[in-house]
Formats: sequence, C-alpha cells, structure tokens
Amino acid sequence: MSTNKDFCNDKDLLKSFEKLSKKEFLETHEYIHELEYNATRRRLNNNIKNMNEDYSISIPFSNEELEEMLHENKSFEWVFPTNENENVQITIHLHKEE
Repeated sequence: MSTNKDFCNDKDLLKSFEKLSKKEFLETHEYIHELEYNATRRRLNNNIKNMNEDYSISIPFSNEELEEMLHENKSFEWVFPTNENENVQITIHLHKEE
C-alpha cells in the first residue's frame, strides 16, 4: 500500500536516501512507493531552503541583569512556529566558564 507521506523520521531510510539515486533507492526498498520518495524529497528540499534563511534575535540586558543571570546559571527557551506544523525550539544556557 502506498501513501503520500514522507519518511523523514526514519534515520535508516534517510541514510540510504542520501547515498542512493532514486532508482537505486526504490529498488533497494521495494516497500517504499515513489509517492513516498517524492514527498520526502519535497520536504527535505523545503527544509534546506528554510535553513538558508538568516535569523537574528536581539535581547538587551543591563550589566546587573547579566551578572545575576550568570551567577544563577539561568537558561531561556524560545519556541518558534514553522510552516510545517512543527516548532523550532531554541534553548540558551548562560553559565560562567571555569
């Protein structure tokens, strides 16, 4: 049975996907339909296109605030929505290097 779903979450298939041509991949993994292969290619191409964008975050802190954060080994998390119903989470840990 074929679906139009990708297999981007299958690490083993993705390794093979990156190494083999489309024809070789479909012959090696006969249980994967061409529609699934194409859906995976589209999603990976979109991810690569999005990765080429630059993002910048500016967070102003006073010297006192920064010293307090470093003293307490604080961390911050931001979650950003994406176009593919997934989120990108960025975690920043502030700590003194010893």
